Amino acid sequence: MTLKSCCFVFAAAGLAIALSASASDAKPTTVTAIITDEADSPIQDAVVGLTCTGKRKTSASVTAKSAANGRLEFAAALSGVCNLNVAAPGFTPTLVGFDTSHHGPVMDLGKVRLKISCSGPGVICDQVTPKTRTSETKR
Repeated sequence: MTLKSCCFVFAAAGLAIALSASASDAKPTTVTAIITDEADSPIQDAVVGLTCTGKRKTSASVTAKSAANGRLEFAAALSGVCNLNVAAPGFTPTLVGFDTSHHGPVMDLGKVRLKISCSGPGVICDQVTPKTRTSETKR
């Protein structure tokens, strides 16, 4: 079956995903990842945007949110080079690029770690300088 243009909504494991694609060389794939902070704590409701550009200027576009355990899973018709943009309040957005030419039915991106951002409303980041102990002086 060749996809020329489709638009549907897919919901699984509490994730709402909107997908639109127009591709004849795209392969149906399940994309998975775990979204965490630098301490490996899961990030819930991280907003993920996926865009792909194939050889024939076809593209897929997906938006999704991570679950409470940081898990991200969605179905997409992938082809060519894809970029996964991950953002969450209080964190610096992260871009993960990957080539879909050698993937199977599942594309596992592993852990995507977000760094804490020091910009944004209500965020305060202070530089912490550790104090060093000085030897006690003899009296």
